[in-house]
Amino acid sequence: MTHPPPPGCHVAAVLFMTKNEDLDRDAIEAHTLRLAQVPKPSGGVAGILVQGDNGESQLLSEAERREVIRITRETLDQNGFNNIPVIAGASAPSTKMTVQLCKEAGDSGASYALVLAPVPWPLKITPESAITSYQEIADKSPIPIIVYNFPTVTNGLNLDSDAIEELAKYPNIVGVKVACGDMGKLHRLASIFSPSEFGIYTSTTDCMLHGLISGCAGTMAASPNIVPRLHVKLYNLFKEGKMDEALKLQTDIAHADWAKTKLGSLSAIKTVVVKNFGYGSNVVRSPLKAVGEDTFVGSKHYAALENVIALEKQL
Repeated sequence: MTHPPPPGCHVAAVLFMTKNEDLDRDAIEAHTLRLAQVPKPSGGVAGILVQGDNGESQLLSEAERREVIRITRETLDQNGFNNIPVIAGASAPSTKMTVQLCKEAGDSGASYALVLAPVPWPLKITPESAITSYQEIADKSPIPIIVYNFPTVTNGLNLDSDAIEELAKYPNIVGVKVACGDMGKLHRLASIFSPSEFGIYTSTTDCMLHGLISGCAGTMAASPNIVPRLHVKLYNLFKEGKMDEALKLQTDIAHADWAKTKLGSLSAIKTVVVKNFGYGSNVVRSPLKAVGEDTFVGSKHYAALENVIALEKQL
């Protein structure tokens, strides 16, 4: 019987590259370990997502996709983190190609596949046809799939709560990453399904606590690349019922999450990690452009990140 990923903080990992835009295995391993080594006993990160948008998935070859999954899974296993699942982005313009990516992800060590609705061009895919496609992918994928509802990158296709509820009841579909910014949709779904039945995850952490209060399973987001311990602390404060502390921490995280976006999102994340944690580089694959440290000088947004990084280093 399939089940959702564990509740908590899942990190949508950035992908480190060398100056030649090749995979930087050493930096990928170092980053995976820093994410996994969030102190226990109260629990660390719940999972690591590779090949999401922050992992530059659309710019990778199929061989590189497989290699990133293998590196991440091997790094976790070799360091005693067998319990942390790897979730792999496995999205393509056609249903058939998406199924193949799911199979390759499973063969490479992923426990789950995060799947956008196959949308080859605008206005040609309806919610009904997307549901049919997801069901076919679920039937043929060797690993459970998570719906990725992200209309910005699916030509505006935005599945409503009724459509996602229908998919949630289908075998081998175990969760949804809600990247449409609709908290009402998230709340409605969380009122129907418990985290053990169907995992519902926010895609940003500026609303992480709001999602948890609604009953969702957690988050699957980019900002934990920078401060994973702080996000795990927020999750734990909520679970312990310490709402005043949780709300204060959520405020700091909300400002930092917005700051990351304003500074340049995935490239800025790499630059911040290099500057503050001492591994990797800020190289992104062309045509993306790297964000340099010089852009941080005098920035109120970088000051917001410095605030949470200081808190992170105290944990």
